[in-house]
Amino acid sequence: MAYMGYDISRGLQDVLRKNGLEAHIEVDPNGDLYLAAEGRYYRYNRYKITKQQADILSRWLDMGTGSTNYKAYDTLKSILKDADMPANLTIAQQAGGLVNMGQWGQRMTPERMGWTPRQRHGMHYSNKELAPGLFPMYGIAPTFPGERLAPGTMRSFDYRSGGRLLPTTGVYQKAENAGRMLPENNDLLDDIKLNAEIKKPEEAKYPTGKGLPLSEAMPLLAKYPDSDVYFSLEKFKEVMASHGLTIGEHTADGQTYKGIIVSNSASRVDKLFYTLTDKEMAALLNPSIDEKNGGVSIQSRLDIINNNAAFKRDFDGAVTIQMLESKEIINIPLTATGKAEIEKDFLAYDAYMERQRMLEDARAKARSEYLSEEGRIRRDPNAISGRDLAAVMGNYAWFNGAAHGREVVVGEIRVEDYYASQQTNLKQLSEDITRMKQSIYRMQQTEGDPYKEDKIERMQERLQVYQKNYEEMEKNAQEFAKENAKGRYVMTAMINGELSAVAISKGDYEKFLRYDDKHRLELFDKLFDKVSIEPVDRDQLQSQGKPYDIFLTADGREVVTREQLEISRSQSIDVDGGDLKNLNFKRGFYREGQHGREVNVENITVERDAQQEGKFRMTAVIDGQAITHEISQKQYDKFLACDDYHRMKLFAKIFNEVDLKVRPEHRANIGAMIVAGLTTGLRTIGDIMMPVYGPGPHMGPHPFMHPESVHFAPSAPAVFEERIPGPASHHTRAADIAAASYEAEASQQQTPGQSVGQGRGMGT
Repeated sequence: MAYMGYDISRGLQDVLRKNGLEAHIEVDPNGDLYLAAEGRYYRYNRYKITKQQADILSRWLDMGTGSTNYKAYDTLKSILKDADMPANLTIAQQAGGLVNMGQWGQRMTPERMGWTPRQRHGMHYSNKELAPGLFPMYGIAPTFPGERLAPGTMRSFDYRSGGRLLPTTGVYQKAENAGRMLPENNDLLDDIKLNAEIKKPEEAKYPTGKGLPLSEAMPLLAKYPDSDVYFSLEKFKEVMASHGLTIGEHTADGQTYKGIIVSNSASRVDKLFYTLTDKEMAALLNPSIDEKNGGVSIQSRLDIINNNAAFKRDFDGAVTIQMLESKEIINIPLTATGKAEIEKDFLAYDAYMERQRMLEDARAKARSEYLSEEGRIRRDPNAISGRDLAAVMGNYAWFNGAAHGREVVVGEIRVEDYYASQQTNLKQLSEDITRMKQSIYRMQQTEGDPYKEDKIERMQERLQVYQKNYEEMEKNAQEFAKENAKGRYVMTAMINGELSAVAISKGDYEKFLRYDDKHRLELFDKLFDKVSIEPVDRDQLQSQGKPYDIFLTADGREVVTREQLEISRSQSIDVDGGDLKNLNFKRGFYREGQHGREVNVENITVERDAQQEGKFRMTAVIDGQAITHEISQKQYDKFLACDDYHRMKLFAKIFNEVDLKVRPEHRANIGAMIVAGLTTGLRTIGDIMMPVYGPGPHMGPHPFMHPESVHFAPSAPAVFEERIPGPASHHTRAADIAAASYEAEASQQQTPGQSVGQGRGMGT
């Protein structure tokens, strides 16, 4: 079945489809997560994944391609190793696009946008020979139908209808470019579907009333039990077989075994085989029943079966002569051990169905309770549900009030006139007391009820409790009225499942009653220091479904809702250091100091010292070794309040064994950046000055000067390419300088309808 928590994000699905794949996240009955993928040339496969990987695959930013998108794609590529996906997200996104920029930065300038006859692998083509659907203005080196490729080379693009391009990356590459098709039929079992549902095993169907009674097969045997004259081995075998006991052979692992095949109607599985020794087989097939002359009686033959070790382990009973006299096959109960082994598939299905029933009941109950509560809140003019934040304000979520705080769950938010509420409760309780007194009076007037005294006694006990509660409530109301003459209004909220309250002014109380939902939430944010509204990426919201969605715990015994999971996550006291690559893929944990090696950091947790009051500890597993440091209460409180990434930063600050550093492959080349900046600055100055002073007294007209305007002279190189730097600048990459140059000139070449921030992507 599909995973109830997440699925691959819409943006990542679009990238996959461009490259010939369809993939989804599934969960099996045991709670294990899998990525199921299949495509046009790619057979259906499933890959086991972790919860962290599922989280990453479900996140995507629609605006731009930040680290979130790159992590999602890289994670998926690492899982689908045999799919041969494109090297990076940028290339994958260009699959099927109308390319006008090469992978290395070459831009299609006007003189290169038209097709010209070209020589390709020793074969000559003109424009009219282009494959149908390719048009000259696309500026793409095409591959033509029937084209022969030189050894070791690869096609560029195949055509699609509509002029779109079939990519040479992704799963298309294996089928189209390598010229091999995967088999249509795979080796997966037919009953394994995308929903990973457990199918009910087929139960054995035993014939009824087909048994041949022993007395009918050999009528005089009962009268002469030791006479070979009235015994027939073939008849005996026929009687045994009709009752589910077939003497025969069984082949397994290339070897043939002799024994007895058992069909037992007390089991849902047919044909169980039990191996017998040659001596036992000889006795079972002895043509004589005269024991005095070396024969074997029928009871002795049955004893051979009943005393078989495997048979005794599986069956809680024995084969008897009385069973052979009936017209039904044997019916012997299975032992607990035998049932667990023989009917394991049926037991697994029974457990699966029981779990499904439990989940359905839990899902219905959770949904009913949630909708009931939400309905009550929406009908209450003094309340609003904090769960409506995303629906009301968009990409926002609740966080605790600390810097870099953790996301929290906010439920019902309400305001009330606390004193008026107390008076209402007092009035309601007073009415209940009056009704109870009247019930007692009517009961006292009742005649003929033998249990009248007991009923009156119980009602009077309840009346005393009500009266005591009324007295305490009245006392509290009077004290509150004296101490809170100006602060009688209260705002309450359920934050992470716990009720919190603050006193508010009459003005704020009236604002809340008057405001719309958006401004009610903003007012709550203003009045409650414990929480704050912060913007988030839509795909990074914790609630990727309904709060009442349910999940099984790891042991499969409990059901928890999504909201309970989010509360548990918010209140956790640990973090997995292995998640760093998902939170900031540019950083890693390294030994402190210069040239420190990368280390593996696992669980990081904080705790109070049970032996010493006011002492706190932080423990982390570093390269498999648990290391503990004492921390202050401030650090302890900060760890609990921070999000996962800042928990890791705090850990690296406290532990002198580890530092949080930028990975070598992501470290900036300062020299190249300085040179690129200077180059960009000088070129920009030249572009600014040229329209005023011209290209210079000793320079000819600018090669790209527009023929209609002498004031328009952008500098626009047609191609950027990698050059080998000279010996004096061995740390400078020409591509970095070219990139900086391109960004500068792109900002100068704006047309009225063009976006300012086009950047360096492979645009279409």
